Amino acid sequence: VFFMLGTIATVGIGLGLTASVGVLTAWRIDFLIAAVPPIILLMLRRKMPESLRWAVEVGNKKKVEEAVNRLEKCGLKPEVNFTAIQEDKPSLKQNLKEFFSRTYARQVAFIFWIGAAYALTVNLVSVYSSKVLSDLGASSFESLLGTLSIDILGTFGVLITVFAADRLGRKILGTLGFGLSAIPLAVLYVAYVMGILTIPLVIAMFSLFFLINVGFVGTLQYVPAGEVFPTKLRGLSVGWEKLFEFGLALPALSLYAFLGVANSLVYDMIVAVIAAVIYYFLSLETKQMPLEEIQRRYTGNGEGLPSYAVKDI
Repeated sequence: VFFMLGTIATVGIGLGLTASVGVLTAWRIDFLIAAVPPIILLMLRRKMPESLRWAVEVGNKKKVEEAVNRLEKCGLKPEVNFTAIQEDKPSLKQNLKEFFSRTYARQVAFIFWIGAAYALTVNLVSVYSSKVLSDLGASSFESLLGTLSIDILGTFGVLITVFAADRLGRKILGTLGFGLSAIPLAVLYVAYVMGILTIPLVIAMFSLFFLINVGFVGTLQYVPAGEVFPTKLRGLSVGWEKLFEFGLALPALSLYAFLGVANSLVYDMIVAVIAAVIYYFLSLETKQMPLEEIQRRYTGNGEGLPSYAVKDI
């Protein structure tokens, strides 16, 4: 949700700057403004406590004590058996070896496909929509206004997923997110072929695409990465997904430019359907499961988080 709110904010800032100082200066100022939050976050992270689950899993009693003290100041009282905590500090090499082991083969494939398939479908709208709108005769201001509308509806899709994910399950939501996103693209393709493609129609269908694709899939890309791996491997899991999501963005732009609007719509429709089918068979369902049960089922060692050490968090 906050990611999408940040997207809306930066587009809104760009919209205001474009209207006031022109597009050539606006994007430069927008980039400078966008650099401020990461700097603030970098300073705030120094005071952020470590995860209690992670500290217990790697056996760092000092970090466990610090986390417990902070939680107690917030009115929480986790029960931790300090005598049961055993130190285990695997190296990066050991973590990589475990991450790519046969135990987590399906998880690795699942997380890879979320990132790769998402990148192969969403970029037509997320970064190429302004080009499509400008080709139809929209000004820079109108293109940004269209992008803002698209992002707002995408945020609504994220909110739907936040409340529906545990009711419907990751498998259904992800499959629908990829599969249904082909519908607005098909509408645009038919309109293009018939010569009735208009700016309002592009904004409407791209907004619907964003609601479905970003809402149902974009939100879930973070959740499974944090659920189906033990705590010490979650960073690698999210990084593995982002490696393909961002790594495929630039090639996707080049591909869209090469294919043109009509062929890009056909390409995205085909990929969306293929992505839905593969996602359905690869996905690991965690519907209404507590984290401990998820880890017992999917981490492969039958233990997951050492519950003998942390009884209640």
